[in-house]
Amino acid sequence: MDFNAYIESKRLASAKKKIPQEIRERWNTRIVTRSLQTLGRSGGVQYLRDYGKGLAAPKAINLALMAESEGYPEMAKVFWAKAFELETGQKAVEQKLSESKLSTLVRGSSSNGTVSNALGVQFSGQSSRSGSR
Repeated sequence: MDFNAYIESKRLASAKKKIPQEIRERWNTRIVTRSLQTLGRSGGVQYLRDYGKGLAAPKAINLALMAESEGYPEMAKVFWAKAFELETGQKAVEQKLSESKLSTLVRGSSSNGTVSNALGVQFSGQSSRSGSR
């Protein structure tokens, strides 16, 4: 299952469920009080640095759903990526592209020949990984 299919399947499975009160409390006390939600992906990464040790996939999913419901899709992507990695053992990539589409994308939209994954980490077409944390 790729990352986008994973997100859609989890959204469908959670469609009729309410976000747990525990997650709402975490959102208000850990995220809103520090305005992490306004930082997009950086806010999600900071949350995971501060509180993510031992985070289980269900909580990451609920945090992603909470971020989406509050209107912060960029932060949600960080939580989705964490849940995906925890459940599948794979790094999240927003969209799998064929090699020809990928080379067109890289040539057409990136001056340095890199593509970013869901967390904004950049990958080059070579075997070495580049980007900052």
